[in-house]
Amino acid sequence: MDHVEPPPQKTDDLLLLPDHVGGLSLQSAQSPVPAEFNGNIEFDHLFRSSAFTSQPERDPFAFHFAQLDEDFGLHRRASGASRFPVFSIGDLDQRCRALALASGEHAACLLAKQAVERDAQAWHSNVWSFPIETRKTTGTCGDGQIVEYTYQVRVARFNEQLFQSLSVKFNQLLATNTSSVYGTLFRQTIAELELVHYVQAAVGTRPSDAAVVRQALDRLFELAEAKQLSANSIQVVRRLVLYVGSLFLRCLGSARNTQREENLLLTLEDPPAASSADEIPSATVYVMTRLIHVHGTSWGAALLQPGHADVCGGSLLQVLFAEPVADYAELDYCAVLGQISWKEIFVHISVDELHKFVLAPLQRGLGLASTAGYHRLTLALAKIAVLISETYPELLQACVALSTRSPWPCQMVCATLLPTWPWHELPQSQAMLMFKELYHVFADEFGASSREETRAAHRKRYLDHLLLNQQIISVSYSLEPGLLQLNAEARFPVFSAFVSLAKVSLEGRRSADADCVSDVLSDLARLVAQELFQFAFLTPPAPNPPPAPPGHAPLDLRSWTPYLKAEASTQLASLVRFAPKLLGAVINMIGQQLPSLSADQLVYFFGTQLGLKTFPSWQPDLGSLGWLSYFLAHRPLPALHSLSDAASIDTLLGAYLVQRPQVTFPPAVAAGGLAIGCCLMECIKWELVDPPTRLIALLVLLASSSCNINPEWLRTNLLSPQLGLKLTQYPLEADITPRLIHFPARDLPNALEVTLVQGLCALSVVHERAIAPRPRQDGSPYGTMAWLQHVGLFHNLQAAMGRLSSAAAVHNLLLRVLHTLKFDAATAEPFTAMYSAALTGARGSVPNAELPTRLQPLQRLIAQTLAQTGEVRQLYTVFWCRVVCSRSLYEPAFAPLLDFVAHGFFLSHAALPDSLSQALAARGVGKKEAMKLIATYPWAAFAILWSTPPDAHGLSNDPAKMKDARFMLFKEAAQQLRDQLVALAFWEQFMLGYLDVAASSPALAAALITQPVKEQLNKHFTTTAQHFAGDATRKAYMVYYSFTTWSRDVIFDQGASLFGPGQLRDVLKAASPLPFDVPPAVADPPAVPPNPAAVPHDASVPVNPAAAPSAEAAEPNLVDLLSLDGPLPAPPAAANHATPRRLVASKIQPLFAPCVPPLDAVADKEAELLHSFESQVEQLSASAAAADRNGDEAPVTRELRALVAEYRRIADSLHACDDEFLHHTRHMWHNHPSKFSVKAACRQGSFCAEAVTLECPAVQIVPISSTIRDDMLANRARFDAAYNTFFATGRSMARIAVLLQHLSRALFDHPAAGASAAAATFFSLAAIALENVFPLPMLRSPFQALLKELGDAFVKPQPQRQLRLLQVVLGHT
Repeated sequence: MDHVEPPPQKTDDLLLLPDHVGGLSLQSAQSPVPAEFNGNIEFDHLFRSSAFTSQPERDPFAFHFAQLDEDFGLHRRASGASRFPVFSIGDLDQRCRALALASGEHAACLLAKQAVERDAQAWHSNVWSFPIETRKTTGTCGDGQIVEYTYQVRVARFNEQLFQSLSVKFNQLLATNTSSVYGTLFRQTIAELELVHYVQAAVGTRPSDAAVVRQALDRLFELAEAKQLSANSIQVVRRLVLYVGSLFLRCLGSARNTQREENLLLTLEDPPAASSADEIPSATVYVMTRLIHVHGTSWGAALLQPGHADVCGGSLLQVLFAEPVADYAELDYCAVLGQISWKEIFVHISVDELHKFVLAPLQRGLGLASTAGYHRLTLALAKIAVLISETYPELLQACVALSTRSPWPCQMVCATLLPTWPWHELPQSQAMLMFKELYHVFADEFGASSREETRAAHRKRYLDHLLLNQQIISVSYSLEPGLLQLNAEARFPVFSAFVSLAKVSLEGRRSADADCVSDVLSDLARLVAQELFQFAFLTPPAPNPPPAPPGHAPLDLRSWTPYLKAEASTQLASLVRFAPKLLGAVINMIGQQLPSLSADQLVYFFGTQLGLKTFPSWQPDLGSLGWLSYFLAHRPLPALHSLSDAASIDTLLGAYLVQRPQVTFPPAVAAGGLAIGCCLMECIKWELVDPPTRLIALLVLLASSSCNINPEWLRTNLLSPQLGLKLTQYPLEADITPRLIHFPARDLPNALEVTLVQGLCALSVVHERAIAPRPRQDGSPYGTMAWLQHVGLFHNLQAAMGRLSSAAAVHNLLLRVLHTLKFDAATAEPFTAMYSAALTGARGSVPNAELPTRLQPLQRLIAQTLAQTGEVRQLYTVFWCRVVCSRSLYEPAFAPLLDFVAHGFFLSHAALPDSLSQALAARGVGKKEAMKLIATYPWAAFAILWSTPPDAHGLSNDPAKMKDARFMLFKEAAQQLRDQLVALAFWEQFMLGYLDVAASSPALAAALITQPVKEQLNKHFTTTAQHFAGDATRKAYMVYYSFTTWSRDVIFDQGASLFGPGQLRDVLKAASPLPFDVPPAVADPPAVPPNPAAVPHDASVPVNPAAAPSAEAAEPNLVDLLSLDGPLPAPPAAANHATPRRLVASKIQPLFAPCVPPLDAVADKEAELLHSFESQVEQLSASAAAADRNGDEAPVTRELRALVAEYRRIADSLHACDDEFLHHTRHMWHNHPSKFSVKAACRQGSFCAEAVTLECPAVQIVPISSTIRDDMLANRARFDAAYNTFFATGRSMARIAVLLQHLSRALFDHPAAGASAAAATFFSLAAIALENVFPLPMLRSPFQALLKELGDAFVKPQPQRQLRLLQVVLGHT
């Protein structure tokens, strides 16, 4: 019911007949002798029988098919004809008209069938309706009142009358499919096969006859223009056009550059008037014109193989755009342009030829395409212009003008191609003109120095232009998805073009291939930066959309404004990275417009888009530092004559640093300024900035503490490696730094910050002196350890440590001190005092709640420093051992630190360093302290016991005195730890000491560990071992069991320690991660400088910033749109001579789809099909002759019977499917009775004595069967399968009809040899005719004509065959 056209046949198989069309068993149908038979046999009456008396006698298609028979030449030809017909334009015209007629009839039947289908579908949708019925029910309430309740119920209603009409419509649709649609498809297939065979035989066998090929191609193009062709016939005609067209191109290939080509191209019925040789159309132009008129450039693109001669000599583009665009389809134009290999053509074309044959037609084409609204064609033409400018840079301006000066919306459509133009080839002097062209500026006075009112008005107009037309750019992206990736998904790509032009205008770019320029800025660069800044940060929100016209959606511009601002900001960042000096101008604009700016957007701009952390090429000048002071300190920077001037230094350190803020901001503006200033401070690579600038920035930071800046942020950043440590690194400004270090800070509000800065500067001075020693002229100990003691560095930093609450700040400061100063006897006390202050804070003690915060930075610092190697690690080991033991272990801050250090050392080397033992011994700690710490800090207790004096068992054999021996203390501590893994370290030390005593004095060992004690310990070992029976702690399990042996060989079978590599150390690491890993002590080359006053400088800070730039500084520029791959091409030597151009690396070339190659194999394929068809005809002749000798039926007629039987079977199946579908339709829904209850009161409402409960009868619409939907879907699936197979039988019968017709022609050509085959074929067809096999008159017609021809030629002249025919007729009565 839902089929419009029989499934199309694959056109390549039109002349291939399968060996077996059917294969079903057949039953002969007995028919009575026709009433009109009077003893005289007329061959054209053999197909008439009573079986068709109920049908109209006149076939409605008889007249047309009679003409079709004449056209196909179904009558006998003169004997002696050649195997293949001689080409005749009349014969080809007849076959073309026959196909047009048959295909038109079939298309008309399909339209009629489609109308019936629409009616059937509409009626089927309305057979069932679901109206809402209103029902009432009544009852009596408690007051005795009658209560009436009204409700609505939806019911299912079946329309019987409409169903009967639907049944009639289904029968009508089936009759249409099985009669007119089937019959016309049969005739259409015959016409298609005849045309294909004639073209293959009459044209394909003469491929070198150019006149024949050209005439055939003209007629096929005319046939392709026919409007009434069905879809299948269109595919057949297109296939023939490609076939003959490929032969045509072969002919031209052999006649190229000769007079034959001109003659061939002029063999038209109405040749165009040509005044000169240049006006003769090329073959490509001819084929292109014909293809465009049939909208065939997409499927016929292989016939278009244009070259240089076609574009220039053939004037292809001039012809293409000679007519209005609306006459052709857009895709046809794009297909033609896509078949031209532009890059190869442009390499060998002169500038004059470009202007005449390419640029001028492109200009006309862009105008016509823009007027017609052909965006895809506009993009295709613009891409060609870009490709021209890549090859001919001197034409860049002219090519860009094609897109900017064409009618609207050409400029917006082509805006997506702006990043692909070779802007780097543009002369610097023309960059401003091109910017004005793109920015719609047509006044000379517009520039960086123009009045702001003029520029603001123009900016507003351009902004409205961008927002109103953005949808055009989105459409262009949808048409050319590759442009979206090429533009990095930019919605406003014009901003990228602005930046490219600004880069072109910057001086120094063409002389050096650098990633950025830093010299004099151009006016255009400043102008572009200013305009982008306005678009990025000062674009107001779009207004509400105006009311839309009726039927149109409102144009909401608000959704595009965020995209515009973000993309302008991104492009501004790209320009600033290229020209770092523009950053000062940007900061100046920020300062001037601060109240109107978004701090969050600017922070994102500096931190993410601009990426100042990877932007080493800019050093802030005094103007930028002044704005930083304005943002952070709310005061202007004083006018400085020179940093060596004493008055300037006093101004900076006195008036500026001490004074209060001089500018008052609203809270929101102040917060925004602080955010911007802080972001700038964090982003600039200060290690590459000169010392005076760094020092002024440092003073600005200190002055900001008097404002609302977060003090924690300030202190943390003053001590961070990214900011404060880089601002104070060496070299420092020589004149002001000493005065800053000695500046009295005690009474300042920001005394803590100033103290930290003074300490950092003092450390940098010492570091600088250690790297490059030089005595001061006054002979003072400047930069020495004595000088540090004099300026009170340790005392000041010790006081500052106690006030720092940030763990990161403490860590950074401690690390800076350690990396600068060497720990020795002279600095031991101040060092330990300072680091102790970091633990205990300003109060000298730390509450337990603050303990983790205090411990964290020191633990991180210890882990980082002890990971060093060689002499540096030895230095740090001694230092930290003294620090952790510098105070009483009863203080809560030092015991966990000792535990941390001992834990890391022991698990790294299975031992503790001597410096730790010496420091603990010097503190006088022992058993008492160890037993107090064993439960909370077992490793601290382990370290204390480790540091106790060695056992004195060699001096006394008294067991009482040996009970306090070190190994016995380890036993006592291990028993307190019970089943903790760390207890194994204590048991190991006990076993080592005990086994040594047992080896030298067994009696003493037995007295110390008696047998009952040993048994008690064995029980403890076995019980504790069970806690470690798992796989992860299996080694601990085995060690505890080895203790029960009391044997050195068993316990220490793998080495001198249980905590060696691969032993218990791994178990303890898994249970308690190692705090730090101390590398083994190997002999590394000393990493300290020869000066004993300093330790190695931090490797992250280069010794000479100018000579050792950071890795970040060497990163390539993120946006490098101006990279050139060679010198600019020289202009052509002569205007009319094409100098070969270089092939440049193209951005636009990947957007061109590859050209469709010519169809080289199509002619050979068609020749194979023709040969196969002729072979089948010969096989039919041989099989018919064999059947005649054996008295059998010809095999081909058996196949014909099978197809007819298949037709009837499938037709019955379709009828059965329709009946079943109608049955399901009748029984789709059922009204299932149901009911519901409601409580209703009388008019008294809530005062009613008792509401009555009413039972309301209702219905529920349910499917009659739970599988009804699946059954109907399965029914239509069976119908579809049968429907598709049904029309395949008609095509197969048409193939047999054509095959038999060509067999007849072959028999007529050789009557003597083919008499036997002709007789068998005739009598087989006569039997089919008498049996009335064919169900439709249209199916009988070709076989009836064939039967008459064979009878007249091979039966009438032979009396014996006439007698045999009479017997056949009588046998079927």
